[in-house]
Amino acid sequence: MVVCQGFPQNTARESVVGKYHSSFQQTLWQLQITFGPDEYMELISKYMQPGMILWKNIEVDTYWNKLPRYLIARCPLCGVRLTNCADTHSLFEWGGSDSKNLSSHPENAIPCAHFVGVEQFINLNGNFPTELNRFSCTWGDVPIIIPELLLDELHAGAVLHSLPICRVEEDAFTPRYSVYTVTYYADSPAQARERSFQLHYPDGVGEDSDPVPLFDTSGRSYREPVVSDLRHWVERGKLHWLDLDDPTLPLKSGPANHFPYAGIQGVGRSYTYRKRPKPRWRWLDRNWHPDGVIYDRSETEVLMRPE
Repeated sequence: MVVCQGFPQNTARESVVGKYHSSFQQTLWQLQITFGPDEYMELISKYMQPGMILWKNIEVDTYWNKLPRYLIARCPLCGVRLTNCADTHSLFEWGGSDSKNLSSHPENAIPCAHFVGVEQFINLNGNFPTELNRFSCTWGDVPIIIPELLLDELHAGAVLHSLPICRVEEDAFTPRYSVYTVTYYADSPAQARERSFQLHYPDGVGEDSDPVPLFDTSGRSYREPVVSDLRHWVERGKLHWLDLDDPTLPLKSGPANHFPYAGIQGVGRSYTYRKRPKPRWRWLDRNWHPDGVIYDRSETEVLMRPE
């Protein structure tokens, strides 16, 4: 039996804080549950073991082909839809630095000639993902805009959307987390990527350098607050969104006071959640907590800890 509980209420458990943005409840109607809780947990548990990876060429019928497909964006230049299969049953497939996590399904493809890329931000909504031992989020939890991809010379635009992500509680899929996606489009995607690279790295990079990412993390907003001022980009006509009040999810471009995503809160940077065994001596890890701790990406600074 496929079970999904509705909007989560705060419980007595310390690990469930629940600081939900006002848009969260509006996103819940999109949620698609395609597994039974027991079926899903039995499958996923196998690949939570050390050394196990859920590659695209395994579990095709039992996992990949059963994932729900969601509308993520509509191109503001030609109107073509971007749909992706995504696992919203849990955080299992959402960690790491690969911005293609959202589109990891083997059948997903670039939808139109204007597509530049999609960045995703995983917001825990104040919850601690105690169902996992570790969860790493490279791009952060508060959506930002990359100005270099929206230059006037590029005839470019971005589309913001959000989906709820569940975890299994009391044998039911319960929405707890949010993924925010910012999808970029331009008349010439290659030119947009190249221009962004030139502005980010005017002196270039060394031949032995790691691949240069297209996106920045939420932490850029500490240096440049304008990148997280989403309403500003709506007012400039650069940022659009899918209308959550309409079941067809049409593209909206204004007015700015109807924009549903202003004021999203979070740690505002890359983060790593980690749950460790209790240390033998407390002085070895003074920040230890049985429900885990959220650190910065290097795991040297505590960003959030259960009270």
